[in-house]
Amino acid sequence: MCRVDSTDGVCIKHLVWSQDAVGIRFSHTKNDQDGSKNFKPRHCYTNPEDFALCPITALFEYMTCFSEILQDTDCLLFPGAEQED
Repeated sequence: MCRVDSTDGVCIKHLVWSQDAVGIRFSHTKNDQDGSKNFKPRHCYTNPEDFALCPITALFEYMTCFSEILQDTDCLLFPGAEQED
């Protein structure tokens, strides 16, 4: 689970695909504010039992609906102003 201030800075280039999971590399965490440690990505796994609850399916549908975010790997995954609100 992540905080809003962590997820609003996630870019497409931070996504790392590994078999049936997607990993997200965060540039800094609560215990590493300057990003000097090399943390392993945090993973989200598929849910083959119920696709309505599958985060990978939801991410695919989101990227399909907002395909302009795929044009640039430095683009934010969730663009917009005031995401914390």
